[in-house]
Amino acid sequence: GRWLSKEEAKDYLGSYQLTPEFKFTIKHVGGSLIARLTGQPFLTVTRKEKDTFAYEEIEASLEFERNKNKEIIALKLHQNGIVQRAVKK
Repeated sequence: GRWLSKEEAKDYLGSYQLTPEFKFTIKHVGGSLIARLTGQPFLTVTRKEKDTFAYEEIEASLEFERNKNKEIIALKLHQNGIVQRAVKK
């Protein structure tokens, strides 16, 4: 479902370094994930598939990447046909 429990959300939370100047911050508020890129406001992202979340306000999505131990190690921003990878800190 779209609603995320604290337990489901905890894997995703944290900081993801996109470039030396820019990072994503992922938080959990009211059953949803919110995402912020440095210098921008927090925006809600809604789960579409297990590890894929779509922004509501903009045409973009976040795809979280897991290692073989099922730990999230990065996210990929899909926007305007471009994919940018940000590594979890």
